[in-house]
Amino acid sequence: MELTTRQEEHRLRIENALKYGMDMTEQQFLNAVSKKLSHMVADSLNDLHDSIDKIPPQNKAYAVGMLFDKFMTISGRPTNITASANVKLGASDMSPEKVRSILKGAKKAAEAIPTEASKDKVIEVTNEE
Repeated sequence: MELTTRQEEHRLRIENALKYGMDMTEQQFLNAVSKKLSHMVADSLNDLHDSIDKIPPQNKAYAVGMLFDKFMTISGRPTNITASANVKLGASDMSPEKVRSILKGAKKAAEAIPTEASKDKVIEVTNEE
């Protein structure tokens, strides 16, 4: 990807500020930011653990899921949604129309799934005392 002249000027200005003003490379700066964000996630997890009794039961899974999602994002690992999108779309030359048609096909497939539970029993429950 080619940078425009203005983008290149900004990149050089930031690189010089990091190099001469903060005495660190871009990678060292990114590592420091990542480390700080990881500490913030760990602190949030500790807060969540300390206040777990105060969180309504219906919100606990959401709170843990959000925290896990942020941890995965900060550590550079894909979440389920981004991993799925990257695998299906990748770095291809697909047009927006092609992407829409794929997503519409997935929606139609999801709509075809029965909404009612099956009447078949998975296991037989008996009263054996």
